[in-house]
Amino acid sequence: MVTLVEDDSDDEVGFSINPTKPEKDDLDRSTPTGTGTGTGLTVEEMISKEEEVIKKQQAETLKRSGLPFFNEDESVDELIERLRSKPSFNQKFLREPDFLERIQELKKHPEKISQFMSDPRVMQAFCCLQGMGLNVSEQDLQKAEREGHMSDRPVISAQEKDGAQQYSTVADAKAAGNASFKAGELRAALALYERARELAEGVAPSDEVIPIISNIALVFIKLTRFKDAEAACTQAIDEVPKDDLQRISLTKVFFRRSLARERQKQLTEALSDMEQAATAAAEDVRREVQRIQNTGSMLARRQPYTQAAVKSLQIEVTRLQKEVARLKELALVEAKNKASSEERRREERDLGALRSSGQALPSQPTTAKQVPAPYAPGVVAEQDWSFWAKNRLSELLVGSKEVKGAEHWMPDGGVIRVHHLDLAKSEVHASVKLKKGKRALYYDLDISCQWEAVSNTADGTTKSSQRSKLAGIFRLYNVSQETQYCPGGSQNSSYIYSIGYDPRNTSNWAMAVKEEAQELFHAVSEKVGKLILELQRK
Repeated sequence: MVTLVEDDSDDEVGFSINPTKPEKDDLDRSTPTGTGTGTGLTVEEMISKEEEVIKKQQAETLKRSGLPFFNEDESVDELIERLRSKPSFNQKFLREPDFLERIQELKKHPEKISQFMSDPRVMQAFCCLQGMGLNVSEQDLQKAEREGHMSDRPVISAQEKDGAQQYSTVADAKAAGNASFKAGELRAALALYERARELAEGVAPSDEVIPIISNIALVFIKLTRFKDAEAACTQAIDEVPKDDLQRISLTKVFFRRSLARERQKQLTEALSDMEQAATAAAEDVRREVQRIQNTGSMLARRQPYTQAAVKSLQIEVTRLQKEVARLKELALVEAKNKASSEERRREERDLGALRSSGQALPSQPTTAKQVPAPYAPGVVAEQDWSFWAKNRLSELLVGSKEVKGAEHWMPDGGVIRVHHLDLAKSEVHASVKLKKGKRALYYDLDISCQWEAVSNTADGTTKSSQRSKLAGIFRLYNVSQETQYCPGGSQNSSYIYSIGYDPRNTSNWAMAVKEEAQELFHAVSEKVGKLILELQRK
C-alpha cells in the first residue's frame, strides 16, 4: 500500500510509504480498517457519507421540483451577489468564466436548468440559493469534466497565476507552494511551484531545481493528471547532468513517475521506475552514511538524530523494495490475464469452426448399420442417430450383461452406480452430415441420470437390509463436438456436471458418499467418450 504524505521539509514536499495512516485521496489503494461498521469506513466517515447521499438526493428532488434559479425580476449581478453571501458556496466558481456564462444562459433560457444541473457547480449554486448545502469535491468536478458536463478547467487559473507573480525569489515561491499544498489548495500550489521553477531555471543549481519539478509532479498526481505527472518527472530526470547523478537523489522522482505510470496501466514502465527508486534510495543511505563518517567530530557522529536519519532512509529502502515486489506480482497477474484473454479468443475461434463444420469423419463409414440416401456432390445429406445414441447411452451408463455400467468404488468398499437414465429430462442429439463428399459428426448431449450409493457391510455379508443407501441425481451437459472432457478446464470448451442428493442425511457415511459422488463425473464421461467413438464409426 502506498500513500503520499507531506513532510515538514522546507525544500520539497516529501513522501513516505505509510502503512498505518493512509490519506483519503485517489492514490490510496487500500481500504480503511473502519471501526465496527463492517464497511471498511469509520463511524464518522459513514455518517458523513450518508449525509452526502441525503444532500444529493435532496438536490435531485430540487432539480425535478421546477423551482426557478432566479427570483422574479432578479438580474444576473443580483444573483451573483446572493451567491457571494452564501458561506456554503465555493466562491472560486464565481471566478470561472464558463460558470458565469452558464448563469447568464440560465437567465435567458430558464428551461435549461435541468440540462445544466449535471454541472456540479450549478447544482451547488441551486442548492445554496434554496437554503441547502451541497459539498462539491475535486473528484466531482473532474468527473463532470470527463463526462462533458462542464468545460475542462485550466490547471492554473489566471488569478492563481497572477497571485504567484508576487514572489520574486525561488525560496519564497517554493515555501508558499508548500503551504498551499498542505492546505489542500492544489492548483494554487501548482502555480507557485511553476513560479519557483521559472525563477530557478538557468540560475539555481540542479539540486534546487529537481525538488521543485518533483513537487509539480506530485500535484499533478493529486489532481489525477497522471500523464502530466509522468512528463514532469521525466523532465526532472533529464535535468540532472551526468556528473551530478552521484550527488543528487532521484528517489522521489522515480517513485512518483512509477505511481503515474501505474495509473496509466503502464505496469512494465512503472516496475522499472520503482526498481530505480529502490536503487536510488539505497544510494541515499550510502551517501548519508558517508556524510556522517566524514564528519570530523566523533560526538556528532554518535548523535541520535544522525543515526535516526540513516534508519529512516533504510526503512524507505525496505518499503520501496516491497513496492517492487507488489508491482512484479501485479505485472504477473496482468500477463496471466492477457494470456487467458488470448486463449479465450483462440478457443472461441476454434469452437466457432467446430460449431459450423462438425467433427470430421473418414470419407466412408467403417460400419454401415444405416445406409445413407444417395446424394449428389454439393448436396447435403444427413443421418440422424439420436434415437440410437440415446438407447446406447442408457445401456452404457446403466450396464447390461455385455456392458459394465458407470460406477465408482469408494475406499470403504461401498459403490456408487448409475441405475437409470432419465430419458424425459435428457437431450441426446447426434447426426452425421454429408456435404460435397465430406462427412462430419454433430452431437449435443445433456444427460440427466439417477445414482445410488450402497455401503459395504462390516461382516462381509451381502444382505441388502444390512447396507446403508443414499440416492441422488447427476447431470452432465455442455457435451458436443465443440467441447471435451477436461476436468478443471474452461467452461466454454469443457464438459460441465452438477450433482444432487438429499441434504437431510448427515451421517458420516452419507457425507463421505456426497464427497465421493463427484467421481461420477469421470465414470459418466468415460461412457460418453465410448458413445462418441461408436458414433464416429457410423
